[in-house]
Amino acid sequence: MNAIVMPRQEAQEAFNDAIVRGASTALLEQDTPEIFTSSLGNIPPNTRLKTKITFITLLKHRFDDERKITTFTIPTCIAGRYGEAPQEFRGATSTDVRKGLSIQVEVLASDRIKQVASRTHDISVDRVSTSQAAENFEDLADETPKPTTSITLVKLKDGSTFLDRDFVLDIESIFQDGLEKPKAWLEIHPTLANHQALMVTIPPNFFMRGAENESGGEVLFLADRSGSMADKIDTLKSALRFFIKGIPLGRKFNIWSFGSSYQSMWPKSTDYTEENVRQALEHIDAFDSNMGGTELLAALEAILLSRDTSNPCDIIVLTDGQVWRLDQTLNLVQRTRTYSQGRVRFFSLGIGHAVSHALVEGIAKSGGGYSEVISPASQGGWEDRVVAMLKAALTRHVGSLEMDIKSQCKPYGESMSPAHLDFLNPFQSNRVYVLFDDATTLNERGFIEIKLHTADGSDISEKVLIHTIEKEDTTLHGLAGRAILEDLERGRSKIHLSAARPQPGSYEEQRLIRTEAEAIACKYSIASKWTSFFLVGLELETNRNDSAIANVTHVRRPRSPPPVDHKFRKRRVGTHEVRHNYSHEVRHNHYMRRPRGPNGEFLSAAAVSEYMMTAPTLANVPTSNSQPNVREQTVRNLLAFQRFDGSFDIKDEEAEEVVGKGVAGAICSATKKVHALANEGSRMLRTTAAVDRRLAATAMILLFLEKDFQECKDLWELMWSKGMAYIRNHLPTGLDETTFFNELKENDEGKDGGKDGGKGGGKDGGKDGGKDESVVGKGTASRTVTETAASRKRLRMI
Repeated sequence: MNAIVMPRQEAQEAFNDAIVRGASTALLEQDTPEIFTSSLGNIPPNTRLKTKITFITLLKHRFDDERKITTFTIPTCIAGRYGEAPQEFRGATSTDVRKGLSIQVEVLASDRIKQVASRTHDISVDRVSTSQAAENFEDLADETPKPTTSITLVKLKDGSTFLDRDFVLDIESIFQDGLEKPKAWLEIHPTLANHQALMVTIPPNFFMRGAENESGGEVLFLADRSGSMADKIDTLKSALRFFIKGIPLGRKFNIWSFGSSYQSMWPKSTDYTEENVRQALEHIDAFDSNMGGTELLAALEAILLSRDTSNPCDIIVLTDGQVWRLDQTLNLVQRTRTYSQGRVRFFSLGIGHAVSHALVEGIAKSGGGYSEVISPASQGGWEDRVVAMLKAALTRHVGSLEMDIKSQCKPYGESMSPAHLDFLNPFQSNRVYVLFDDATTLNERGFIEIKLHTADGSDISEKVLIHTIEKEDTTLHGLAGRAILEDLERGRSKIHLSAARPQPGSYEEQRLIRTEAEAIACKYSIASKWTSFFLVGLELETNRNDSAIANVTHVRRPRSPPPVDHKFRKRRVGTHEVRHNYSHEVRHNHYMRRPRGPNGEFLSAAAVSEYMMTAPTLANVPTSNSQPNVREQTVRNLLAFQRFDGSFDIKDEEAEEVVGKGVAGAICSATKKVHALANEGSRMLRTTAAVDRRLAATAMILLFLEKDFQECKDLWELMWSKGMAYIRNHLPTGLDETTFFNELKENDEGKDGGKDGGKGGGKDGGKDGGKDESVVGKGTASRTVTETAASRKRLRMI
């Protein structure tokens, strides 16, 4: 039995009619963008059901200059949320069945995978041989047969899991130097005549060309301190400390908190000074989850009224997202971004295992910002994602974008998403979709011209050739249809932007939106707030009054997972499951149409099938967990000693505990060298003894990080930038930074850290040295990383 998409009311009526007629039937409705309700009717007794739902989702890409990280999330848990739930959701019953979820993820292009990790579940990762799958849209456009290749297969280590937290998978690919370029793909619908879909991808680095950090403006933090944050408040406080420490000089900032009410630390944003930073950190230390409910919308409205309208503004929301009123919140964010002409941006950090991804990611997408989700892990392991968000928030606000289709046969009657290119987000892998449904086809030799107007007034142009996908597929049509539906829902469609737009919110406008949405969703089979999947089978040859036949049951997952018996956790759940969105019979094809997208992999996630044809296991792909290693802890410890202006104020005994005797000694030697340089020749004495010490410590710590902590660069990159700014501002007159660092390197040349550094560093290096050769270096003064009791204490303080 296959479902079809119908307008929501019509589908409900057809479902009710099927119930009355005694036919087996089902209905799938969207309650919110991330919650769906399935209703089943007239299921005979002793019947076995197997339901297959196919979906395609665009994966999230980390905002990172030097690493390519893709995140795949399966939201399986609905946390209890503050406020009034949708009417349809309130009518559903809980499936209080103690069964788990088996997950299998196939990642294409496995030869380019550097590491696969899950910060939420224990996983096993293998490479298996399989028929060649389409790894990208170039493959879909290529008819040449491909040989058998390998894929990366990810499974849960214990076989199954319980639905108490979302499944999150991070895939790090081998980074290829050079900027990604925009690309354009054209898909011709295999069954709908004269229908074409165009997708243009615009990577973040296209927007970031020449975009330096913003020198002014304000950063406003909005922290969730509602009751639901009780088990996440420590993580929130740690994340806020990272944020506050990373703000550069010249920015203003303020800290807001919200629950049932809201409050701010200062009436208006304040300057970033040493005293204000100290007060802010003390204010954060006193945070508790004691502010009641989760009234996010009211807090956002208040923070917008308080901002300095003469300067760019970046708002960072930290929340577990356990709140309803999604539409009102995202609409406020979208309106603010539009009316401010991009001078206000929104960033969001989700904290917890059951975050509302629709809210957290929706705030960032609608607000022109960036989002991340971290677990409430007291041991850390998430700091690099916080740093990535802060880096994004500190970048300059970008200009506008234009796109023009250059073709001799330019089609008309198109629908485009976004309807206006100002809605594109510079921190995401943007995709512009255009649907054509007239008799004219695009010229195969046509191209797209993209022009970026930068903030400094210059223009950057790029010509993008249009590649036609040769194989029959409807992926781009479905993605384009979903994007247009989201625009209709969020108030950024062509109807909302039209000069002939009816009165906003009027019946006429709602009628136009509903008509347009129903037409697109039904044509391309998409469930939405306006349409539902309806499925009906043959009428049963059974008395309609048979008590053994169920009338109708609405099913949803429990909002709070039921307690699980400890013994049951050890058992593997035995279920019959479905594999992917295709059957094994089509594996003889050279391609299985599973495009990964121009900037990352489309992943198929499904349970293990009884028909699974597993190939021999090959070499494992590296995996990791989110546990912080000793090097990461050392970087966190160093952050505690970095002052508001970027310098490091660290005493000799503290330096030995954090970075070892070798580097501590180098700092002492560098201090004498700095003092000598400051008084050398005719140079004016610009420094005091205290500044000499901080200048030397800052320079040596930066060299220390750059030399031996490259794998932790995501953590210390902002620390390094602030430190370099301090050094430039405090160099003795007439001394450039290159000469300065060369002098310090020569002063440290030949120093042997093997005496203590090679043995583990710090006071206990001799006892524990050499136990972890991946952490402890051999013979260099800077490879002296050890976790001592003092550093552990300082880590807890951080």
